[in-house]
Parts: sequence; structure tokens; C-alpha cells
Amino acid sequence: RLAREGVKLPAALETELEARRRQAQANLRRALDGPRYQRLLDDHRALRGALVNLAGGMAETTIGRVAPEHVAPALAGLIKRGNRLTPLAPAAKLHRFRIRAKHLRYLVEFVAPASSTPLAPVIAGLTTVQDALGDLQDATVATAELQRHLRAARARPRVRAGLRRLLELEARAA
Repeated sequence: RLAREGVKLPAALETELEARRRQAQANLRRALDGPRYQRLLDDHRALRGALVNLAGGMAETTIGRVAPEHVAPALAGLIKRGNRLTPLAPAAKLHRFRIRAKHLRYLVEFVAPASSTPLAPVIAGLTTVQDALGDLQDATVATAELQRHLRAARARPRVRAGLRRLLELEARAA
């Protein structure tokens, strides 16, 4: 978003964020190469094999038949949680809600092709919620980072003024 606004980050902040990105990428590579992820893959293969064996006895069961019993309660639960949110809800609570909406969207996208009910409006609504709350989360994280850098900055007044401007932009986005 800042790039769209034509805002350039201070070099020290850009350097730190790039170092964090590289570290996160290295952590991800280690995790994907690690034993925990390998166990997950093994479990997935075993489950897939078990489902293939089980499918012989479930010839009449289809995703289209079982999807409503999973989608409808999940959607009702999400709506109930959403109705309890207020404009002053903590960012962490909104972020958890966004993750729930994302998981439900994935479920609905998976079952939509087999459903007799048109689910495109549900997917579109969940996507809108997820995108809006994602923008809010991005602004919240960016604001916290910029505030931290501003407090730590023993920088020139021009750099501090730039950080304050970035904070204003993020506060408006949030």
C-alpha cells in the first residue's frame, strides 16, 4: 500500500524488513525440510489411501450430499461471531475472525463445484471480508513497526518526519 502511495521507507527500516523477510524464508525452508512436515505428508498419504479404501463402501456418498451439513453450520457460526464484533474490537480478535473466514472460504470453494446451491455469492462475501480485514491487519502491523522505529530513531528530523507521515497513512488505512 505504501508503494501505491509513492512512499519510500527509510533505508534502515527497509534493510531491517528485508533481513526479516530473508530470515522468515529461511525458517520456512527449514520447516518444509524438517521431520514435522514430512510426518504431515506421510499422514496425508495414509489418509488418502484409507479414504480410497473406504470409498468402496460409500458409493452413494458425494461431496454435494455432505457439504451442506458442514458449510451451513460453519457459515452460521462465522456470522454469529461477526455480529459480536464491534468497531472497537482488538486487532487480534479481528485477525482471528479473518483467519476463520479464510478457512470457511476454502471449504466453500472446495465444495462449490459439487453443490446444487450456487455458492459464488458466499465466496465473494467471504473474500471481501478477508480482504478488508487483511488490509486492516497489514495497517496494524505496519503502524506498530513504524511506531517502534520512530521511538528508536535517533535520526535526523527529516527521517522522523517521514516516519510520522507513514504512520498517518497507515492510521488512515486502519
